[in-house]
Formats: sequence, C-alpha cells, structure tokens
Amino acid sequence: KIKFLINKKYVNILVIKRSYIMLTLSGFAGVGKSTLVDMLSEYSGDLNYTESARYFLPLEDNLLSMSKDVISLKCLLSDLNVLRFFMENKVNNIIFDRNLIDALCYLDMYYPHLKWDINLLSDHLNELCEQNNIKYIHKTSVLITHPTKEEHIKKIIEDPIRKYNSSVKSYMEDAKKWEEKFLDYNDKLEMICENFMVIGAYPEEKEGFKKIKNLHYFD
Repeated sequence: KIKFLINKKYVNILVIKRSYIMLTLSGFAGVGKSTLVDMLSEYSGDLNYTESARYFLPLEDNLLSMSKDVISLKCLLSDLNVLRFFMENKVNNIIFDRNLIDALCYLDMYYPHLKWDINLLSDHLNELCEQNNIKYIHKTSVLITHPTKEEHIKKIIEDPIRKYNSSVKSYMEDAKKWEEKFLDYNDKLEMICENFMVIGAYPEEKEGFKKIKNLHYFD
C-alpha cells in the first residue's frame, strides 16, 4: 500500500505489481474455484475468464447438438485460442477459472477413446511462448483439492450440471484420480506456470484466498 495526499488527507491505495501474464485456479468439480475467482477479481480489479464449459454446456441441446458430450475437447480448443489472443495482445490482468490441464484431465478420465499426443501439445505451447517472448503462460497456477466433508459433496453431486458422479464414493474416487492426473500433467508441461500452489477446497480451507493473494500479487 502507498499513501497519497488527496484533499489534504492521506489515503492508502493498493498498488498491485503486474507480472507478465495471468493467474489460474484449477480443481475437480465443486472445489470452490469460481467463488475464489470472483473474490480475487473483486479484490484486484482483474478480469474474470469464466471456464469454457459453463458457456458450452447450455448449448449442447441446441446449437452444439451435433457434437454433444465431448465437452472437454471443445474447452481445450477454445482455451488454446483464447490464450493465443491474450498472449499476442499482452493481456495480463486475467484470472482464469481453469486452465488447459483441467481439460486434459477430464479428457483422460471421461473420453479415453480420444487419443492425443502430449508431446505435440507441449511443442505447440513452447512455440506460443517463444513467439511471445515469455517463459511461462501463467505467473501463478493454483490447484484446489476436493472437499472432504460428506454434506458438502452431497450438495455438489445434486447439482444437475455436475453430471459425472452419482455418489459421494464415486466423487471422492474420481476427484483423487483427477488431482493425480493434474499433478502429472503439471510436471510435464513446465511452461504452464512459474509458481504453483496446492490448497484445500473453499470454504473448508479458511486461508485459501489469503494464500493466493500473497503468492500472486505480492510475491
């Protein structure tokens, strides 16, 4: 914070030091990503890039009916193009609700018949970084782990938009597999982020917002 003299009064104004590009929050369904993204956006003034699935899912019964169900592939391709646009235009005040790795994890788990090459994707991302003279796509990536309280999980699986799980047990099993996949891809795709942090689900972890804020905006 810096003090400015305004109308003969000293006022504390938050000055956020910008890095080269964006913050991203990831996690399995219902971990509190969107809530934390909204909180961070309100705090910082950064733009909120809503996860692509929230746009595509309502269209699967009409506009996208001919390609229904392969939602994660649509998200991956859409997010790749959005990243290219932001990089080329040097947009750095964005908070992403999910990143490319999220889509990869869902593709692996729910669309195993779709085969793709991680090395080709890695080469493409490295090429994007080189073209835009950056080493990393995101300054900070945060993985939010799944909730552990049964009452919280029941609310998640009752949401009609969360179509993958039908019980607390299946949710827990899939969430753990998803997080393992995320960590593996995060290791393989080193250009995704400079800083990486794992926190618990919101609101179970009370300090999550503070931890992200301190790492991304003040580190």
